[in-house]
Amino acid sequence: MSISPPLYLALDAGTTSFKAMLVDAEGCVVGHERAEIRLRHPQPLWAEVDADAWWRAAVDRVPRLLALPGVRAEAVAAVGVTGAMHALVAVDPVGAVLAPTLTWFDQRCRPQAEALREKQAPAFEAAGGINVHASSARLRWLREMQPEVVGRTHCFLLPKDFLRQRLTGGFATDSSDARSTSMVDRRTGDWCRELIEDVLEVPAGKLPEILPATEIAGRVTAAAAATLGLRAGTPVVIGTGDVPSTLLGIDAFRPGQLCVYLGTGGWMARTLPPEGEREPRTAWVGSTMACGSAVNWVRCLLRPDEAAGAPPDYEAMEWAVAAVPAGCEGVLFLPHLMGERGRCGDPNARGVFFGLTLGHTPGHLLRAVVEGIAFQFRREIEAAAADPSWGTGPAHPVHTQTASRAMPHESITLSGGAARSDQWRQVIAAVTGRPVSVPAVPDTTVLGAALIAAVSTGHFPTPRAGAAAWVRPGPRVEPPTRGISTYAEAFERFTALAAALRPLCHRFAAGR
Repeated sequence: MSISPPLYLALDAGTTSFKAMLVDAEGCVVGHERAEIRLRHPQPLWAEVDADAWWRAAVDRVPRLLALPGVRAEAVAAVGVTGAMHALVAVDPVGAVLAPTLTWFDQRCRPQAEALREKQAPAFEAAGGINVHASSARLRWLREMQPEVVGRTHCFLLPKDFLRQRLTGGFATDSSDARSTSMVDRRTGDWCRELIEDVLEVPAGKLPEILPATEIAGRVTAAAAATLGLRAGTPVVIGTGDVPSTLLGIDAFRPGQLCVYLGTGGWMARTLPPEGEREPRTAWVGSTMACGSAVNWVRCLLRPDEAAGAPPDYEAMEWAVAAVPAGCEGVLFLPHLMGERGRCGDPNARGVFFGLTLGHTPGHLLRAVVEGIAFQFRREIEAAAADPSWGTGPAHPVHTQTASRAMPHESITLSGGAARSDQWRQVIAAVTGRPVSVPAVPDTTVLGAALIAAVSTGHFPTPRAGAAAWVRPGPRVEPPTRGISTYAEAFERFTALAAALRPLCHRFAAGR
């Protein structure tokens, strides 16, 4: 493989995985490494990670990339970082982790979110509102339940910022990650001190400085360089959260796409005509809480060796799903393993397998999970199209809404780890009735982080120019001409089952 220097290293601190990618000046992937990150569930609906696991994964995987043939550490022009949003890593002055990190997946702070919402403080309006997934609610939970952690914390960092702190020793974040916490005053673009100190009762000085995503934040320290094999002094960019990084990695500056991201959770956004050079314009469509996490959950149930740490056999899973006919011969799966937060959101919704018989196999369960997630995406798409207030609400912390009240029949651009799966592509195309395309680099989040690093060094003048140069088309799947009725009938049963079980879910949640 011919490598065109300079090189850009990108690191992604995901909810259930760590990824590292080395990209050359032409946008070609020189190497890619991935490590599983264990998501812990101390109680139902709790989901936390050991933030140190991200750094341990970096220490293990980055040297592998730098040892590839033709790669020299001196050729790495900059390091880009990205990571899961809506999670706070509590660290001391030297960056040591003080407590488990509550992920965006975690719902233990629901009482705090509801109590904060009832206050209706003017500060919340300035910060764009509050919900159970916002970091502000998690910070309030820590203040109430673990005040000693808050007292010892020097800084609360987002996952990507934690990685950068380990690389450079500095504390900072970007505007997208900051805004996603619901603690930024949208009028000033800075932390809302009134909200943080008067309502959450946490010193505002414990939150990092907000800087532009493409700015150089610092340089790799001698200690980090010795650990990872990088050159000391290598620039490290501020970076951005996984959602905007993903949108850069699909070139969301091109309008008319419906981006469907298949990660630990799943989300959708429409790409809109750009108004500038710095950030893509998108409109949020919907999301589902459990996506790849649902697949991993059932995989570990069916394969105890993989649950114990054996490498996942994704090829075997692909064959198992392909061997089962569309519709799973009557098996349905509601993917609400952590409740739901999208347009069809319901925090009391729960996961369900329905229609099982002794004749069904593990392959039926695996395919039912894939189909159930696709059905949930379709529910969200249809809810967006039918919502008379579509585009009239407040802007999403990352996305921009427009006044359009209809969902055009855009093609789907699929990204994330599961986008590599032919079965996922076929099922989503068939269930939604839309053509599905995948970028040549499906791990668009990491590619976006590398692109921002390239912009920071002047390799590209703007993110838009970088996306146009680096993002290339990959496989495309058209909706099938046969079997549509099977999925249409299964989708009707799916929505009927969800509606029928809703009262029971609420009744059980209330303890009745």
